[in-house]
Amino acid sequence: MLKYHSRRPAIHHEHSEGAKVARLSFMVNVGDAAFWTILPIQLSVFAGGDGPVGFYYALIALIGTAVAVVSSEMFRRYRKIAIGAVSLVAMAVLLAGMSVADDIWILALFDVPRSVFFMLVTIVLGLLVRDFATTADLAMQEGRYYQYSNFGWLIGPVAAGYIAYFYSNEAVFLFVALVFTASLLYLWHLHLRVHPAMAHHGDIQTTRHAWADLREFLSRPRLRRVFVLAFGMEFWWIVSSIYIPLAVIGLGYGPEVVGWVVAGGIIPLVLLEPWVGRKAQERGTRSYITVGFGILAAGSLSFALVGFSPELLLFLFAAINVGAALIEPLTDTYFFESARGDEAEEFFGIYNASAPFANLVGPLLGAAVFTIGFGLEGVWILTAVFLLLCAKVALRIGRADG
Repeated sequence: MLKYHSRRPAIHHEHSEGAKVARLSFMVNVGDAAFWTILPIQLSVFAGGDGPVGFYYALIALIGTAVAVVSSEMFRRYRKIAIGAVSLVAMAVLLAGMSVADDIWILALFDVPRSVFFMLVTIVLGLLVRDFATTADLAMQEGRYYQYSNFGWLIGPVAAGYIAYFYSNEAVFLFVALVFTASLLYLWHLHLRVHPAMAHHGDIQTTRHAWADLREFLSRPRLRRVFVLAFGMEFWWIVSSIYIPLAVIGLGYGPEVVGWVVAGGIIPLVLLEPWVGRKAQERGTRSYITVGFGILAAGSLSFALVGFSPELLLFLFAAINVGAALIEPLTDTYFFESARGDEAEEFFGIYNASAPFANLVGPLLGAAVFTIGFGLEGVWILTAVFLLLCAKVALRIGRADG
């Protein structure tokens, strides 16, 4: 379940180094899942309602989008491992600061830089994965890795829910800080073997090169298409990440129930993604991605039409995420099929910007829907329409790629 959270890239488990990165990503996802389970609830408390939460998320995402677009320059100057280590240290310190924040402005003071460092961690993991993967079985390895990552999303929400229930929301931020500290220690322990793609780049170029990469990326139809599809997947995750917890709290239940609902929605991903990766390797990605977006659109519409109870919400969220399981392991596959060799490293930051860009657009649209009075039902209907458009784009995979 990606938050920029993330994008959770694939791991080639047959390589020992890939297995190490897989375990590191599992740890990072435990912390990420716990954080995203509680953050919308805490924001709603500080903001005095659900509507302003979307505007806050949009501000954070705007910064993350800018970081992703210009990240290529940073990765030309510094080693990936160093960037990842510094980012994990910074996030642990900033999350400790968030645990003592007593209003939304102080929370934002720590959360804005935290979002920047987390964006860098996701890019580092993605590039390390590419270093240790092969293209021949990339789709299958995508599915295998996502299973590891989703186990983190099974554990994180439940842990966060009970920590918040027995202690406080702020205690969850401390828990996440400890998880990222443990991730840092594990990263130091790994001693990843040097790989050519991990080496320090000697050809330092100006920021103009980053914008040249962006122009080149946008000039290619396949790369534009994969960006839209990744954006659609991230759009679903951000909207559901904000409004599913708020819907549960709105029914009068506590954070522990939120944790179970969020974790339950991950079960289809754990069960199906390895199978999806294997089948897509045999039959291609187009049909799976198209059907996946169709399921997500139908499910989002059902949220607007069906009255909720926690049990029904848990069932619907799990059923809908069958669609997510058909999409999530394949967008990275499509990207690496569209950008080969050094191009993949140059364009990966731009491709990864689909996550923070979705985190910008999704919350802004949600906040606007609340502002004009259509409420949560309007959010789900708007989401369904957009996901149907993504399904239409997915139909062009293969046919328009030449």
